[in-house]
Amino acid sequence: MIFDKETWKKFASGFSVYDGAFGNNRMCFLLVEESETGRDPLPSTRFLFVRLERPVNTRFYFLQFDGLGYSTVASGSTDFPEFVAVDSRRRVFAYNYNYAVEELEADISEKISGVSDISPSINKVVRVGQSIFAIGAPDRVYKRLGANKWEDHVTSLKLKEGLFSDSKKTRLNTAMHSRIRDLSGFSEQDMYAVGLDGSVCHYNGKKWKRIAFPSKADLLTVVCADDGQVYITDKFCSVWQGRNNVWQKICKQKESLAYFDSAWFDGRVWFANDYGMWVLEENAVVPADKAKTKPVPAKMMIVCGRIDVSPDKEKMLICGQYGAALYDGKKWELLFNRHLLENYAKTKTKNKR
Repeated sequence: MIFDKETWKKFASGFSVYDGAFGNNRMCFLLVEESETGRDPLPSTRFLFVRLERPVNTRFYFLQFDGLGYSTVASGSTDFPEFVAVDSRRRVFAYNYNYAVEELEADISEKISGVSDISPSINKVVRVGQSIFAIGAPDRVYKRLGANKWEDHVTSLKLKEGLFSDSKKTRLNTAMHSRIRDLSGFSEQDMYAVGLDGSVCHYNGKKWKRIAFPSKADLLTVVCADDGQVYITDKFCSVWQGRNNVWQKICKQKESLAYFDSAWFDGRVWFANDYGMWVLEENAVVPADKAKTKPVPAKMMIVCGRIDVSPDKEKMLICGQYGAALYDGKKWELLFNRHLLENYAKTKTKNKR
């Protein structure tokens, strides 16, 4: 594991892993302070950076901020190496490999043309091609252009009429049901975004357009796979496959917790949430440790929740509240398991007495 007793206590004890990203042999884990007060006040957020090639005593570095809520993090491409996180209120943290960062960047603009009293919120940050995008409500997609610079990427997408209603209740309700939950792309000129009420939008390199989808269920994850297909999951964990206006449900699931993330890696589609990790195999979603091809070691199953694929597509990082692991398509590496580290620490302390 990448931690020993001392480094775990110094850098991660008292925090849970909420998200993670891998880039250029570095990792960033978004850690949230464990607090008995819940979300009021908001617990501290710690960005923990890991240099895998370094010895354990110089491997870690962190920056910590108060007031961030429901943030996610993505890694920049190999051409623009950085980690970028955005919280639900559009507050931005960015860490460039080449210079130190001590403060948050400027917030993403809250202006929406024609809608003065609705503030956008961010649900997730993702990387497509060379760029990082922040997505959310109402039907928001922002493209990162550089430090403190974001482009409103959906000016071509017609917003729902309810946002312009004379009724504030209608405006708020429309905004709540216009949330983009995930974004993926074959390239920056061919992207798909999915959201609530069966919303699917496609970007063709020039403009965004809503496309027909055969379900009104909330859509939560999307992945543009190397097999040329788009895979979408809904809140019931069903899996849809297709492209453009042609879609079919290829798998109906009965999981109790919707998938947080999906990804294409090592020739197949992966899904994850706090309950485990799954793969799509022969048009069925099966637990990753029960797969016929390359079953995942059981000890990796308890550290999943989020998935990130490195910019060069050579490694897949999984992480969750209990730890993290790394996969290169051939072997798995358990990066850390907090239960093992904390039990180890307690055992050592007890033995010293």
